[in-house]
This record gives sequence, C-alpha cells and structure tokens, in this order.
Amino acid sequence: MHRCTDLATLNNMQQEYERGKKMEIRINEQQGKLYAGALPKGAKIIGTVARNSTDKGALVKLPNGKFVQINAGVIRTLPLHEIGIPE
Repeated sequence: MHRCTDLATLNNMQQEYERGKKMEIRINEQQGKLYAGALPKGAKIIGTVARNSTDKGALVKLPNGKFVQINAGVIRTLPLHEIGIPE
C-alpha cells in the first residue's frame, strides 16, 4: 500500500467527515483502484472519496501535492476546504 507523505492530514480528513463537516475519506488503496482507471504519471492512489452517496471515486495525490478525485480516468479537483486541508 502506498503511504501519503502526510498521513496525519488524511486521518484528519476522515475525522472531519465523521463529525459531519466534510466529504467521506477512506484510506484504502485497493478500494481506490476500483474507481481510478489510468493514473497520471507519478500519481498515488490513497483511497476513496465520496462527495455524497452517488458521487464516489478514487482519492489520488498528484506529484504536485494536490488531491483529486478520479473516476474511470476523469479527474476532478477537490477543494481543500471541503476535504479538511488548510489552504
């Protein structure tokens, strides 16, 4: 399993969701692979992200440090304030 260089931040993202404030974040590379498809060079699957019950995808960290949601090769940026990362 790939580890994000900032695992504490990802754990914080999960805690924020559990308090009902943010998106659902699950750190699980295997589950993320089910959604991702092709990845950009240097990108790492961290787990899954769900914006709501019908909008779920792979949580991916790009080489530039940005987090994105990928569904079957479609990349969507994740606003940092929505996933619990200070801008």
